[in-house]
Parts: sequence; C-alpha cells; structure tokens
Amino acid sequence: HEQPVRELQLELQQAVFPVAYERYLQPWLSGTLAGNLEMAGGLHGRLQVAGGRQSGVSVDLQGVSVSQTDGLFGFDSLTGELDWSDSTTPEYSTLAWDGGHVYRIDLGGSALEIESTGNSVRLLRPVQIPVLDGALDIEAFGLGYPAEGLHWEFDGILTPVSLQQMTRALGWPEFGGKLSGVIPSVRYDRGVLTVGGVLLVRVFDGIVTLRGLQITNPFGLVPRLQVDAKAVDIDLETLTGTFSFGRIEGRLDGRVDGLLLESWRPVAFDAEFATPVGDKSRHRISQKAVDNISNIGGGGVGGALSRSFLQFLKDFPYARLGIRGRHENGVCDMGGVEPAENGYYLVKGRFLPPRLDVVGYASRVDWDSLVAQ
Repeated sequence: HEQPVRELQLELQQAVFPVAYERYLQPWLSGTLAGNLEMAGGLHGRLQVAGGRQSGVSVDLQGVSVSQTDGLFGFDSLTGELDWSDSTTPEYSTLAWDGGHVYRIDLGGSALEIESTGNSVRLLRPVQIPVLDGALDIEAFGLGYPAEGLHWEFDGILTPVSLQQMTRALGWPEFGGKLSGVIPSVRYDRGVLTVGGVLLVRVFDGIVTLRGLQITNPFGLVPRLQVDAKAVDIDLETLTGTFSFGRIEGRLDGRVDGLLLESWRPVAFDAEFATPVGDKSRHRISQKAVDNISNIGGGGVGGALSRSFLQFLKDFPYARLGIRGRHENGVCDMGGVEPAENGYYLVKGRFLPPRLDVVGYASRVDWDSLVAQ
C-alpha cells in the first residue's frame, strides 16, 4: 500500500504456462468463463503496480492455445502484443489466431487491432472472422468493464453460412439453406445478450426471419433464449424429406411468437403453421405422413389406412393442412387449420374423391408426450 512504482517481470516459457495457469490464475478466475480452461503455449509479460494497485500490463503471446473444458469455445495459436494501462492515454494492441470454435461452430483465422484505456476496449478497424463457409464482418466493437459489470456491443453483417455445415456441427438433422443477416446492434450487458435487427435464414426453399433475439446467461449452465420467428413459403417436400416424416408436397407459412428455450429446450411459445391462402402448388400427402400427423392430433385415421382400400394409394390430395400450438407450463393447447366436428382439421381433404381428412381431437397435450408422438 502506498508503495513507489515497482515493476515485476514475468517470463513464462511454454512448458510452465499450463502449470502457472492452473496453480495461480485458475483459483483467482474461479466462477468465470476463464476459470475452466485448458491452455498451452508461452508468453512474456510485464506487470506494473503503483500504490498497491495494478497500473499497467504488457503481454506478448507466443502461440497460446485456449479451450473451455465444456467445449463452449476455443482458439488455436493466439499471438500478439497486448498493452493496457489505467491512464487516459490510449494503449494499442494486436491479437491474431489461426482458428477456433464457438459451440462446435468452426471459426477461421483472423487478426484484430485494438485501442484500450482504463476500463474500455474498442476495435480500431473492421475485421472479418470466417465462420464455416461464410463470415462474420464486424464493423464496430466496443467493450467496457466498469465496476458494475462487463458489457460490450458490436455491429456487423453475417454473410451466408451453410446450414448443412452448421446443423452437422451441432449434431442436428442436416438440411440445406443459408443463414445470413444484417446485425445492427448486438449487446451484452450483465449476462444478457441482445441481437437487434433481423436474422434471415434461407431454408427449405423459403425464408425464416428471427426478431427480438435475446440470450440470458449464454455461457452458463442454463442459458435462456427468447425470439420471435416467421416462416414464408417453405417447401414441404424438402422439409419432410429431411426429417423422414413422410412426404408432403405443398407450401407452408407460419409464425412462432414468444419462443422461450431453457438449456435449448422449448418451455413456451405460441405457434401456427398452415398452407398459405391461395397457394397454387401441388398438394399431396403420403400414407406415412398421414400416420405421423394422426399421432400428433391424438386420433383421426392413423393405422386405419392399412385396414381399408386406401392402403393401395401411395398418397392423397389435400386442400389445406396446418397446426396450431400454445405451449406453457409443460402443456400444449392444440389446434389445426380450421375447426372440425368435435375437433380440428390437421389435414382437410379436397372435395373430389379419394378424400382424406385428418382430424385431431386432443385439445390439451402434455408437451413431452407430444414430442414423443
């Protein structure tokens, strides 16, 4: 306390860096993202202390690799010179990496030029970070770390990224299409990540737009995601073929309002999907799709097809199809494209034979049971 300025020279070689992190840094960083890392590489650094408090840091990274042990993120071969001081005079730094990942999404190599002052950092020039086969162009970035908590904000553009590669990386069923969008404002403040603007997904020959995207505790044990989504002109043949649901030909519009995910599982939403009014595309539905839709509705024809002359038909024409659901507290209130006697139409057949209607009767369904069906 109240000591003259002292300089402590730190020099960590590659062999001892992981040991130094585990022994000295990890306990200090416990409870943060940096407190659960696997590290390798080396650095040279200088720490300045004045009046019992840190007043300056200079670090030369030498091929440092960092990965979060839960697999949330990682960077390979970090190099650069990082300088910081608590004065109002700006310090300038560089940081580069050969590759990395976030949530198993691969990132390519990139480099940053940074200006920092006592409690803030900003990007000096726009930067492009390769993401799978596309890229995230960051036009501006600013970070602050005052006493009340970390916050940052950036503006950027996501150039088209292959959904096939993304879904494969995340372990989801693979499907084609592109994810892109102008991102005018992404903010992180005290554990809440908010995305301004609209994310555009070109998938199944149609368009899905995402608005009001917000993620609470994105790197924590129980992340929460909120978003509103709208789907326009989705090709059902491509969609149903991707998920082995049974073939359906036609188009689909829909919306999902107030979608809330906890640990990436849906816990609330208000959704509706239906054949667009005036749709002129070919409308056909296979027996397998009819059986699956019948299971969703808790009744209807289902296996009756295989016990009648209809078993000789591979598919059926339909006029419209649709489903509505409002999910809350583990229960989903169900509906269809329009009311039917004692239920609702999930598939409404055409007037001319062979006519096939699929009617749902279950108005309230346990969510876990619905997913299993």
